[in-house]
Amino acid sequence: MTDLNYEFIIIETIKNYLNNSKKDIEINLDSSIVEIGIDSLDIIEIALSIEEKYKINVPVDNLLGASVNSIRDLILFIKENNNA
Repeated sequence: MTDLNYEFIIIETIKNYLNNSKKDIEINLDSSIVEIGIDSLDIIEIALSIEEKYKINVPVDNLLGASVNSIRDLILFIKENNNA
C-alpha cells in the first residue's frame, strides 16, 4: 500500500477528531500537536481511528515514546512505521 496519501488521511482524521471535540483550529503540516490542543490520549484515539478506517497499522506503543511534535512528524512516523 505505498500509494496511500498519508498527509490527507492523517490531516482529515485530525480535523474530524477536532470537529467532534468542538475545536475549530486551522491545521497544516507544521502545526504543533500541543498548539492545536492534542494530548497523548488524543494521539492514541486518532491513531486507532486511522487504523480502523484506513487499515493502516499504527504502532501505538511506539508512538507515545516517539518525538512527534508536529503534524508532519506524525505523518512521517505513521508512514515509516506502517507495516500493513
